[in-house]
Amino acid sequence: MPSTTIARTETGFSLGTSFASLDNLLNSSLSSSFVVPSGYSRIVRISFGVATDDVVESCTMLRISGNAMTDSEQHFAGPSMNTIGSSVGAFNGTVHHEVDLAIRAGSSIELAAGATAALTAEVMVVITLA
Repeated sequence: MPSTTIARTETGFSLGTSFASLDNLLNSSLSSSFVVPSGYSRIVRISFGVATDDVVESCTMLRISGNAMTDSEQHFAGPSMNTIGSSVGAFNGTVHHEVDLAIRAGSSIELAAGATAALTAEVMVVITLA
């Protein structure tokens, strides 16, 4: 079976020191969780992008949770921001993780993001299932 992707995006998203669910795809509002399609048993790649125009120093993190995760919830480092002087609009970045996470078809996964310091950002997460 070929791989498939699941994506979530947020615009003007308030990333803070608690995880917040990702429940949009461009201008469409979606559930913050999705059901793993039949025939898929692994997450093999995670892409996590953040763009901000805040003047902030922060590290981002992605949480993948839900009853489809056979080895409990997992956390992944995302892009980090370090301002140079008073630069604004100077940061954007995407982190890719090659992984091998077991998942259960027919069960749900939720994607959520957080940061070490509060910021407003554009966020994109794409996970690849195999």
